Amino acid sequence: MSSRAGKRGWGMALTEKLTIFLGPAQVGNPVEPVRPASPDEAERDTTLRTGFRRVVGADGSVHLERVDDAP
Repeated sequence: MSSRAGKRGWGMALTEKLTIFLGPAQVGNPVEPVRPASPDEAERDTTLRTGFRRVVGADGSVHLERVDDAP
């Protein structure tokens, strides 16, 4: 093994720091048009959006609550 096996270079350190601001690498083709949602995906999205509501707690944490039809 080389003596650098336990060390990381300046390039990797820079990459890790930039990832904080830029996010992870994109895998898809950025110039390809976005495909439309399938009927199953659209139904699932509608169910999730109408069946839950976003609630922000006193400490700033966000969670979802199931929406009840009855008051």
